[in-house]
Amino acid sequence: MKAILIIVLFLISNLGLCQSNFSKIDKYSKTVPDSITDYKEIAHYLTDNLETDTEKVRAIYIWITHNIRYDMNRVKVVSYESYHPNKIIKESLSKRKGVCYHYAMLFSAMSEAAGLEMFSIFGYTKDSLNRVSASSHAWNAVKIDSSYYLIDATWSAGYVRNFEYFHKFRDYYFLIPPKQFIKTHIPFDPMWQFIDNPISHKDFKHNNFSKLDSIGTFSFVDSIRQYQRQDELSKLENYKQRIIVNGIENKIIKAEITLLESKIKEQKEINEYNRVVNTLNNGIETYNIYINYRNEDFKKPKLHYDQAKELIEVAYQNICTAKEKFNALSPTQWRLKLLVSNSIRETDKLISALENEKKFIDKYLKNTP
Repeated sequence: MKAILIIVLFLISNLGLCQSNFSKIDKYSKTVPDSITDYKEIAHYLTDNLETDTEKVRAIYIWITHNIRYDMNRVKVVSYESYHPNKIIKESLSKRKGVCYHYAMLFSAMSEAAGLEMFSIFGYTKDSLNRVSASSHAWNAVKIDSSYYLIDATWSAGYVRNFEYFHKFRDYYFLIPPKQFIKTHIPFDPMWQFIDNPISHKDFKHNNFSKLDSIGTFSFVDSIRQYQRQDELSKLENYKQRIIVNGIENKIIKAEITLLESKIKEQKEINEYNRVVNTLNNGIETYNIYINYRNEDFKKPKLHYDQAKELIEVAYQNICTAKEKFNALSPTQWRLKLLVSNSIRETDKLISALENEKKFIDKYLKNTP
């Protein structure tokens, strides 16, 4: 994902929940003690004394928009490949700046720490002249009292003019209803529009929002529930399919699909690695059972030679199978390559230990009555 350059923003009048008087919360939430540096601790400091989810979201929103600056140095250099949630959250807090992805991921992490149902959403936007952005963007959605609302902390924190960033809070994009938000922000995945008759990317491009006046049949609530129950690979594959169905209208969407294909491949490699690890763990578990008997001199309870030999053999076969499968893996991720390499070394050590145990029980246990 390339970082978005904020040049002109829409001014959207806040509706519904965001009409509340937040002056007291806003004043309290702009700063936290310097001794509090962990995002969970910050979230609890801001929200523990608040009663409603709306108040808690507001407190976190105010803190982020007042304390995280937009990083102009990363506008053209940030890529998806560098985005790992934990890394992004840590970086956001240590540097107190970032791009849209930093704002969205930090907002989600802090909100979840406060017990809120928050989502990070990825897509692209339009400016006030109805021009589609050339870069992707990230924002948030929160569920409050069974309804979903959208927030763009990046755009509320400040703006760019003549390639200079102005860190000036503007309360434009807080708890915006979906049918209003979709006019400037469209997610890659139509599920995250939170609309029963989703807008296509083509309609978004041509500013055609007539569907919003019709009742649709798409149950985004059911889709979100299903999404939350899925494993990571299923989430990625279904995400890709929903994007394709909603139309590949521009280069930004094509780039997202390319990225998803890469992530799907990586996840398949991770899943295969985990299956081999399960085989290895089965062998280690059996080996540990044998070791427990050995530590009791095979007497408490008594373990005969044939039983000990069977335990060793089962452990040995599982670990040898794991080594064979590790050797057959060809991961593309350097982190996974390192894990596979380390795992092979560990299996070699275990195989050597098990071969020694085979000799031990043949020597000391075979003729024991």
